Amino acid sequence: MERFPVFHSRDPDETCAFLVEKQFRFDMAPRHRRELGAQLNGVYLPSMYLGYIEYGGAAVATTATSGRSDYWIQISLRGDIEVAAGREIIGCDRGHAALTSPKREPTVRSGPGSARFHVSLTEAALIRQLAALLGEPIVSPLEFASEIPTAAGYGRSLVEALYLAAADVQRAGDASTDRARHAVPLQDRLGGAIRADVETALKGDTQLGEQIAQLLSARRFDDTTRAQVVRLINNRAQQLVPTAARRVIQDWTQTAFAAHRSRNEVASGTHGESAPGSNGGASRPASSFGTSASAASTTVSAKAAAADRAESAVGLATRATSRVSGRPVDYRKLSDEQILEL
Repeated sequence: MERFPVFHSRDPDETCAFLVEKQFRFDMAPRHRRELGAQLNGVYLPSMYLGYIEYGGAAVATTATSGRSDYWIQISLRGDIEVAAGREIIGCDRGHAALTSPKREPTVRSGPGSARFHVSLTEAALIRQLAALLGEPIVSPLEFASEIPTAAGYGRSLVEALYLAAADVQRAGDASTDRARHAVPLQDRLGGAIRADVETALKGDTQLGEQIAQLLSARRFDDTTRAQVVRLINNRAQQLVPTAARRVIQDWTQTAFAAHRSRNEVASGTHGESAPGSNGGASRPASSFGTSASAASTTVSAKAAAADRAESAVGLATRATSRVSGRPVDYRKLSDEQILEL
């Protein structure tokens, strides 16, 4: 996971400070100070962390303190990795991994030249998932067997699934890192659009222009006159902001819904064309397919626009009380993507 560096350092004090901030205790023999080469790579996902860690040629021990409430799966990649949890000591190798619980304040001892892949799962996420699977609330603290056999059975399946997840994250990072660096947050985009809308309205406001001209007619360009002009423009801009915000947000909402419907309808049309027994398929000439796709896209866009106009006619207030599965929807707690999936 080299594309996702979290912390790299050869300084023992710097490494200790970083881990202490993350609620870990860091221990290392003084004779190994020059051998330290800490490399922590990983990615933070919802309720989960996937990571790779090594300490170069140093022997290091890290202990999760009481400030942490997550469960860790430790998988050895090379070298000597030992996990102590309570009275249990698990030697991690190709046939064994370790699962630690926060109540035991587990210690991971990493030998010189060792490296491991580890996964963190939050306690809240585990409890929520188990409660959903069992159909009843979880009352007692969660405790798991500390040793996971990984040569076969469920342990092997678990490790393979985690490796696949890490590979997917790596591939996704390769494709999206550059886009993410240049991506502009939605709030900033909307804010810029609102400012541009207000500026356009101010430039076209003839009444405001006449008022400014009247202030400047005396040809006095002192601080008092400038302050009056600024105050006049500021007051008018504040009056325009609510209208501009409603217009920008409504335009964005309609565009987002239209794009979402277009993708869904195009996807449905594609599946229909490729279904067995349909008239479409690979035998269709490329030029014919391109013309058909273009016409379909135009039709979809027209339908989406018509749907948006119909929604606008009934007003935004109706959406606020819409229900999913008979329950009211609180849009404030949903992301843009979750709203589009409703």
